[in-house]
Amino acid sequence: MNISTLVPDYVEEKHEGISSLAVGIMFAAYQLMTLIVAPIIGENLPKIGRRKAIFIGVIIIPIATSAFAMAALFESDFAFYAVSLIARCLQGAADALILVTVPSIIAIEWPEQNEVY
Repeated sequence: MNISTLVPDYVEEKHEGISSLAVGIMFAAYQLMTLIVAPIIGENLPKIGRRKAIFIGVIIIPIATSAFAMAALFESDFAFYAVSLIARCLQGAADALILVTVPSIIAIEWPEQNEVY
């Protein structure tokens, strides 16, 4: 089930002080962080290491997703929004780690298939 489709209704019911625009910004933060972080990761991937980059991404994503889920426990509009926004940013950054690293590994492991991938 895609929980993100439920968030606007949840926010409208439980956190009336948060606008629809703020909810949209919270969800756009994921893609924005991916867009910002991906080129930085691509540039520094040889320094970071491919195995370490995937490991960090795989560790951060469930932690950030859990934090996003736990944000519902906050009754304060500010606390709910701040935790949700930070969690979405971390999810986007961690996804960028994986989205940049995996094709790089594929290209290294199967160089004869570079044109296919």
